[in-house]
Amino acid sequence: MARKKRPWRLGNKEKKPKDPRLWLYGRVPSGFWREIGNQRLYLEWLGEQLGFTKPEDWYQLSYQDLEQRHGSRLLAKFNGSVAAMLRDYRPDYDWKEWLFLRSPKSFWKQADNRRRYLDWLGTQLGYQRPEDWAGLRQADLFRHGGQRLLRKLHLQVSQIVDEYLGTQKR
Repeated sequence: MARKKRPWRLGNKEKKPKDPRLWLYGRVPSGFWREIGNQRLYLEWLGEQLGFTKPEDWYQLSYQDLEQRHGSRLLAKFNGSVAAMLRDYRPDYDWKEWLFLRSPKSFWKQADNRRRYLDWLGTQLGYQRPEDWAGLRQADLFRHGGQRLLRKLHLQVSQIVDEYLGTQKR
């Protein structure tokens, strides 16, 4: 596969464009994505391109969105995790990993993450007492971003509830 040439490269000399959005002109220089300022500039630009106006909009960001808009190398810096990239970009926002199109690898294997999700889910469903969890259905998990919890861990709803109620007592 032929390497994409940088339009600003002239022989052994480089003449960079005045526009700091180098991703628009081809492959960016080595180390470009290590700079926080470049990451922020790109993500602000990307949000505008995609019409994102509030943090919740970012949950719909896909790998294809990044690839089509020259950001796949930035995503690689975060091991392919959109959630990790956005946590770094907006650390002030309380990101819910289960609401992304893809949750981070091994996310559901960590008991703290499952508990955090179920705390949030209980609030969403209006659960106030442990007895309320008896009414939890698979459809509730699917409607609220928990389908991967069921699939990844091959658990039944009753097992998830038993684990959760057991950790609440501690």
